[in-house]
This record gives sequence, structure tokens and C-alpha cells, in this order.
Amino acid sequence: MELPQLSKNKSINENISTYISMITRNGYIRDANFKHEGASTYSFEMLDCTLAHSNHKIFKMGYICPFAILAAAVVFYKTGTHIKIEESVFSETGSKTLFTLQEKVRENIS
Repeated sequence: MELPQLSKNKSINENISTYISMITRNGYIRDANFKHEGASTYSFEMLDCTLAHSNHKIFKMGYICPFAILAAAVVFYKTGTHIKIEESVFSETGSKTLFTLQEKVRENIS
């Protein structure tokens, strides 16, 4: 899998779009949604994930979708802010994960 072309000069949404394009192109998902839910909260929703049918059956409370962890890493790359990742809510076809930006840990160098 190729690494996406992320840029600190791009917005969070532009970098997430690059990440979503990469995982879509590689056949892991059909689509995903990234939404700003509140002042510092975002949701990342996997839609029609090819891994959901076989893997979501084993996930129980406390698990986080690996694709959401990577989405949070993309946001960290841009913001340099600690991120609290909530447990994912898994369905038969995808997942939804909330994460909240916490305090800044480093200056973002453009």
C-alpha cells in the first residue's frame, strides 16, 4: 500500500480526503465520511468496509477501528494535538469512531 501524499499546508479535510482516497483505491472500503461534530470533536465513519463481514464479529466493547486510528494520525500530523479516540461502533458493513482534539503537544511547522 502506498503512503498518501499528506501536507501540513493542506487542511485537515484535504489530508483526510487523501487518506480516504488511498484506502478506497486499495479496495479496503467503498467510501468513508469525516465530519466536524463539535468544537474539537470529529467523527470518522467507514462505509462498506471489505473487512467488516469477517472481522467485526470478533470486535467487542473497547475496540477501535484501525482505519480510524490512522485517520486520527492524519489529524495529528496536521494539528500536532493529542487526540482522544473513543471506542468504535461497529456494524455489519462499517464503523463509526469519534475523536476529540486535546491539548497541543508540538508546534505545527508548515
